[in-house]
Amino acid sequence: MNFTKQNQPMHTNLGDNEFEAIREDMMELGVEVNVTAKEEHVPEIEIKERAWAVIQTLPYKNIPKKMRIALVQNVIFWLNNIPKAGQDYLPKDLICGEQLLNYKTICRIPFGAYAQVHDDQSVTNTMASRTTGAISSGSTGNAQGTYRFMSLRTGDIIVRRTWTELPIPSEVIDRMTEITTNEIDYEDYQHDLEEYDNEDEEQVQFET
Repeated sequence: MNFTKQNQPMHTNLGDNEFEAIREDMMELGVEVNVTAKEEHVPEIEIKERAWAVIQTLPYKNIPKKMRIALVQNVIFWLNNIPKAGQDYLPKDLICGEQLLNYKTICRIPFGAYAQVHDDQSVTNTMASRTTGAISSGSTGNAQGTYRFMSLRTGDIIVRRTWTELPIPSEVIDRMTEITTNEIDYEDYQHDLEEYDNEDEEQVQFET
């Protein structure tokens, strides 16, 4: 296969030491092999595993592209805000300086939860709805505790500071499927699901 002819050519193969044996073959294809040391983790795979773990807890049959992007952002947010064993500082603190986290503001609602978010309206004496059904897509990380949501009405990402979390009815699950099937990349998403289900236990992540 000539990887250079693909829409998104692969240029780096990230994996463990077992992939050292194919280094020369991959270099002929213009792909660099970057192997990890013992007990060293490949960050891209860590993100993928955590993202799929979250997906398995959700009741939705399909997830729109904007929610998948938000899920990866949410996973990275928590990886940067939780120190690993033996670390004295958060990964984020090493770059941005030490900042105190208030978990009461960044842990208000889990990813994928359904809520009626309160619309900020300047005029409130009308018959217009004052809330919008939406799906939580993660904290913005600011001090005020605002969150991003995907509106079930429009499919757009909105930011809100107040909401009421509710159980997920079947109508919401159906609406998520409807939004996903209306997307251009729906077939690609279905392919990704099938590919993940058929993956071997030995995984490798390709950087594009």
